[in-house]
Amino acid sequence: MLKRTIVYLLLMLPCVTNAQQSKEDFERGLKMMEQQGQIRLEGSKIIFLHMNPGDTAFYRQLYNNMLAKVDQSKNPYSIGFEIDPKFVKTVPLKIKTLPKKDTVKTMVYVPTPVQVNANIRTFDYLNNGDFELGYFRQLPGWKITGAAFMQKEGADIYTWNDFDVVSKTDVGGDYWTDIKFNLGNHRQHWISSKGEGMLGSSTEVGRATGTLTSEPFKLYPDQNFISFLISGGNDAANLKVELLEYATGIRLAGSNVGGVLTGQQTLPGVSQGSVRTVGDTMYKPIAGITAKTGHNNHIFRRDWWDVHNLDTSKLYAIRITDNSTNLTWGIINVDDFKMVKFNPATNREPNDSLRVQQITIKDMVANRDQQITADVYVPICGAADLHTHLMSHLSMGKKLIYGAPDSGSIVPAGTHVRGFDAFAPECNPSDERAKGPADALGNCNAAHGGWGADNDCGNYIRAAVLNFAFDAEFENRVPLERNLHGDHPHAGYPDFLYWPHFSSASHQQMWVDWIKRAYQGGLRVMVTLTVNSELLGAVLSGDGPMDDKASADLQLDEIKSFVARHNDFMEVANGPDDIRRIVRSNKMAIIIGMEVDNIGNFNYANITVNETTAKAEIRRLYDKGVRYIFPVHLVNNKFGGSAIYSLLFNFSNRFTNSQPLRFGDPLRPGLMFNVESARDPRIKYSLSLTDGVATAGSMNAAIGGINGLFDGISQIPFPPALNLDFTSGDFCPDPKLGCISQFKIIKSLLTPDPAWDIYNSIPGGQQNQLGLTDLGKVAIKEMMRLGMIIDVDHMSDHSVSDMLMMANEFDYPVVSGHNGVRDGFFEDKDHKVSENQRTDEQLQNIKSLGGVFGIGIGESTAAQYLTNFRIAMRANKMNGGAIMMGSDVNGAVTLPKPRIGPGRDGARSKYAGNIYNYWNKQVSYAAEGMPLQSSPGSPLKMRKYKFGNKSWDYNTEGMAHIGLYPDYFQDLKNLGMERSERQVFFNAADYFVSMWDKCVKSSRRVR
Repeated sequence: MLKRTIVYLLLMLPCVTNAQQSKEDFERGLKMMEQQGQIRLEGSKIIFLHMNPGDTAFYRQLYNNMLAKVDQSKNPYSIGFEIDPKFVKTVPLKIKTLPKKDTVKTMVYVPTPVQVNANIRTFDYLNNGDFELGYFRQLPGWKITGAAFMQKEGADIYTWNDFDVVSKTDVGGDYWTDIKFNLGNHRQHWISSKGEGMLGSSTEVGRATGTLTSEPFKLYPDQNFISFLISGGNDAANLKVELLEYATGIRLAGSNVGGVLTGQQTLPGVSQGSVRTVGDTMYKPIAGITAKTGHNNHIFRRDWWDVHNLDTSKLYAIRITDNSTNLTWGIINVDDFKMVKFNPATNREPNDSLRVQQITIKDMVANRDQQITADVYVPICGAADLHTHLMSHLSMGKKLIYGAPDSGSIVPAGTHVRGFDAFAPECNPSDERAKGPADALGNCNAAHGGWGADNDCGNYIRAAVLNFAFDAEFENRVPLERNLHGDHPHAGYPDFLYWPHFSSASHQQMWVDWIKRAYQGGLRVMVTLTVNSELLGAVLSGDGPMDDKASADLQLDEIKSFVARHNDFMEVANGPDDIRRIVRSNKMAIIIGMEVDNIGNFNYANITVNETTAKAEIRRLYDKGVRYIFPVHLVNNKFGGSAIYSLLFNFSNRFTNSQPLRFGDPLRPGLMFNVESARDPRIKYSLSLTDGVATAGSMNAAIGGINGLFDGISQIPFPPALNLDFTSGDFCPDPKLGCISQFKIIKSLLTPDPAWDIYNSIPGGQQNQLGLTDLGKVAIKEMMRLGMIIDVDHMSDHSVSDMLMMANEFDYPVVSGHNGVRDGFFEDKDHKVSENQRTDEQLQNIKSLGGVFGIGIGESTAAQYLTNFRIAMRANKMNGGAIMMGSDVNGAVTLPKPRIGPGRDGARSKYAGNIYNYWNKQVSYAAEGMPLQSSPGSPLKMRKYKFGNKSWDYNTEGMAHIGLYPDYFQDLKNLGMERSERQVFFNAADYFVSMWDKCVKSSRRVR
């Protein structure tokens, strides 16, 4: 048996079956064998366990023969053997020099089954303790009585439909019903008393009773605990797992057959009968070893018996019993019996796969929470969003995004209009805490509107910047002929007639109830990031804190407070084990991250920057809860160069790298991006304002034209100038736009600079010349030492190459969390390919390192996301997995729009109206090159989501906020996203936690 098992495992090792296999595949095979207890790794030595010494030559030769087929440089391992105590037989041997005591000498022997009688065998070990060797109606190593266990032990085929992963009441739909759900079983098979039906079927097929009893086995001195998995009904009398002492004896058996044979005895009172002696078996309860039962849930818990005091000279057996006739919970599931040295609760086993943790699940009979001990390394389920901004309303001067995410969050000063008052400010003069949705999501006029008699907090320039630049795509803007600053409607809660809206990036889209609906729809991992732009904060005349460091610190504190207020369904995860515990406890794991331009304010001229201060700042951020980080964001910083893909970022680069200066002072020249011709011919984006026309001075001429326009605008009267702070020296005696600091900043940015014309002289697409700096590499090493998750998005091509070189050196995973692909759907006239998108080679490298890829969902449709998802799924990229989404919700992007197609009345509209009406079940459509799809049958109807007085219709309004994620998920299925593709999408939580696991483990290599 042992020889067959080892041979099988050796044959299964990827490294020995294919000479082209990578070192990663080889080590994955070794890890599998280590988890199964067949080997132990000691550095570069493989120790084979449970070996009979007589077979060592055989296994060594087999291993060497197989290894000869592969590149030895990829497999620098030696092998050794260790004899397990179960193969050691002790016999007494008297030694003459010690006549008063016996000494024990050890001998090694080959284990073979011992025949007790004609029907019972005993083994030196528990045979088939994980039920992986079974087949229909036969289980090697086990004896079946009754019908309860007369079925094929099978794979985990429970689905989300069997568990409360998605709220059927609040969400509906059918995108989730066929997604697999792992119960926490070990490997593929387990045993269940579900009767004659296939294990794991969601429909009962009748109750049956019976027992399953192991063949007798021995215990050895180092086997102190018997550990196993159990679930099912809580009924100690009828559903139980027992450890019993096995014994044999002799009894007299009578016969009523006539005649007396030689050697037979006649029993008193038996006429013409005969008796004979026969072997008998007994199963005795063991004092102190209690039976175990289920916990009214199908999810497995880890349980164990302490057997260190049991007599190792005796034989034992395990019996699983189902005598229940309860049609709902009369079931017991058991798996993975194993003998271990240490108490499973102490986690002292050298094998990580044996670690356990406490999770919270439902007692589905009593309908209450209960804590159970569960294995750590169990696949978790759920969608993941790698890129959100929960507290971005506190960034960029607190005036860009209007609305707080819950009651208790900060409502910034000057954003909440209280009503007309001729003698006092009409909006809140200082930051305050929202008391409800009316405070948090009310009227945005104070923050987004122009100054007026009813709004002395308004600001015309801010309104113009918002409506003509930042939020120019907002579908509900008021046209210029009706409003000189293109304002938008301001009324919010409770009617939400105009916002939030998929086309607006300036209104809160993460109110807590909306987040909860995303969770109810299957979102289980959410990365939320601090964000800031000093340039936007200044241009919008925002309030402090304006700098990246202070703004990020405020957001970090508020994120943690927010999550603590809503710990009924969310919790901060500080490590991979936290994610497993949180998600398996049916909550959403929140990972806190940082995405700012100027980490530590190091770009400021008056800040000391060296290796010591850089490391100290990374550690400070880690101590504040940051686990996910962007070393580089939208501008060049002290760590490296950023990707070239927006003119705004060029202005931001100039502005940020000129600080600290008094607002309005001229900016230093020569701080624009330094670019070169892109090495990748697919890159088409350039910073030329004149489409590459190389006429001398043409770029400056274009800037000069815009500058002249602003000179004219500067003479427009600006009444709010009279309200400016005298103490700041910003008082304008001539109340015109050109006098105030906002206007001066914009004019300063547009001051002609000789550096502009260089962009016309560089042919083709352009990329940043700057890669990672030496200081950046030091900082990234510190991030690696701490096991932080590093996102390469926004890095220049040179920076990404440098980052991947470091990652490969330490075998450290990296993430690209909210991006697209260069060879993909977005290669069109309106979206030029830039160095920010991922190449095939980069994705291959990210995949090989164990990283993950989040595809951006913003500024697109569900059909476009599905196209990019399939491109990334190709074998030459992410190889069929580790793909998820990065929404950038609340991060200055528009969210998915309705798909193009017929409207509800059959007419065509700007965005598409209603190509699939969830509520009327009109399911045939064609859209944007996708094949015609049809969903016959009766899917569960989506529930229209209502909040306040508003019911959102995804068909016509797109993804207005995060609460419409379930509708988006349903849209993907209706577009034809196959089950296998949805399985990848909804396995994102597990891909993410596996990636973070490897980050933590690889951190030990970083020196």
